[in-house]
Amino acid sequence: MAEPSWSVVPSSVPSSGGYARNMNLSNATWRKATHSHPQDDCIELASVSGTVAIRDTKDRDGDMVLVSRADFRRFSGVVKAL
Repeated sequence: MAEPSWSVVPSSVPSSGGYARNMNLSNATWRKATHSHPQDDCIELASVSGTVAIRDTKDRDGDMVLVSRADFRRFSGVVKAL
């Protein structure tokens, strides 16, 4: 099995630099699980350009994790099997 491909994008990285330079998340549609707590105690996901962005709802402007869609599908399959 191949190593997962993911990156943490610090909130301090400008959109014009680093790994996020090609990631424009300003128009991303963020979503969270329908069964999540009504308050902001979960994560949100956005799918953009073959990548899944993951952020904490308690700090929407904070760091994000970017992972390939293939790796996210593999991860979610493992979680669903638990």
